[in-house]
Amino acid sequence: TLPQFSAANRGPAINPRRPVRPFAGIDQNNFATMNTLAERTGGQAFYNTNDIAGSARRALSDGQLTYSLGYYPDHGKWDGKFHEIKIHVNRPGLQIRYRKGYFATPDPPSDAGERKASLDAAAVSPIDSMSLGIQAQVNPMQPADSGILEIVIWLDLHELQFSENAGRRTGDLDLLFIQRSQTSQFIGADQKHIDLNLEKEKYEALLQSGINLTRHLPLKPGATSLKIVVRDGKSGALGTVTIPLGKLLPSHSS
Repeated sequence: TLPQFSAANRGPAINPRRPVRPFAGIDQNNFATMNTLAERTGGQAFYNTNDIAGSARRALSDGQLTYSLGYYPDHGKWDGKFHEIKIHVNRPGLQIRYRKGYFATPDPPSDAGERKASLDAAAVSPIDSMSLGIQAQVNPMQPADSGILEIVIWLDLHELQFSENAGRRTGDLDLLFIQRSQTSQFIGADQKHIDLNLEKEKYEALLQSGINLTRHLPLKPGATSLKIVVRDGKSGALGTVTIPLGKLLPSHSS
């Protein structure tokens, strides 16, 4: 409220018939800040009203029709500058609210301890992580009783973060393969770190096709499930998938 309405104010009484001047000074600055914050994040600011319930209803009504759009910057220039995003709709008479842009701030480099903790947490979690989308195909190597699986992992390069250096795109991945028994007991793990150093032409081609990673994994005796964990070293995004092995190698699982 305005300062003159404070109960601690011993000044002259306010004439209710006399118009009160608009909010000014620090109050007006607060409103400008609220408007800027709301506009840049796709929201709307409510102030100078006692209708809190009405404001809440309007916010809930706006949230009944929303669309989620995924945007993956591929400029490779994480210089901290503000990058504007514009969204247009063809239907006239509509007002859209959305985030107006982002600051291209690079993620802080993760050390070995943070990377290990992230992989360990994904390994023991009963729920698969989907912040990084992965597809995996598992086939037994020939001969069928070799006890070796061929694992092919497909990744969408748009979901990976790269740095640009001398015209090349660099990134890295951590792969973890966890084998468990029928009682979910941990019986083996295999970890691999992959450094990506791609020429511009190769990078642009993989943006269209995706990237395939192949791994030949010896099975541990008694393994009935395989959990694959992939972590993007630049962004820290994780993707996991759990694959039952009983139908692939019934003789091995018995």
